Amino acid sequence: MTRWPYLLCLGMLTATPSPADEAGDQAAAISETDTDMRQAMAQARDTLDDFLREFERQPAGSSHFQLRVRLHDGRTSELLWMTQLQRDGDAFYGIIAHEPRTLTALQADQRQRFSRADIVDWGYVSNGKQLGGYTTCAVLRRMAPQQADLYRREYRFDCN
Repeated sequence: MTRWPYLLCLGMLTATPSPADEAGDQAAAISETDTDMRQAMAQARDTLDDFLREFERQPAGSSHFQLRVRLHDGRTSELLWMTQLQRDGDAFYGIIAHEPRTLTALQADQRQRFSRADIVDWGYVSNGKQLGGYTTCAVLRRMAPQQADLYRREYRFDCN
């Protein structure tokens, strides 16, 4: 599986509060009820059309297009990054980029259909710089400063 920059720090986000994972896993969880996370998702939704235009164009120097989507099983939901994106009218398809933690009927590398309404974030790399990743930036603000700074430098995130 490809190591996607967003996934190195963020395995998942759940719809309910949960503690941060062990530092060795480098995953962090934040509740969607958190004000910062809600603002991040709103900003991502507000700029989703910009992402979709770039995804359709696939300009030179751009790669790693991905969407974070909210998937449900009837009882719970989980936010998962999707890669290898495809769009067919109003339907979207992607490959689950990491192992789900709460939606155990799903697994990494599984193809999944979703709708625009399910999308909570987007991201891609343009000329070596991370664009989007609003929920990632929300998680970075919760990390230890040294760890977050290292991640921002290594993967060229600008969360301002």
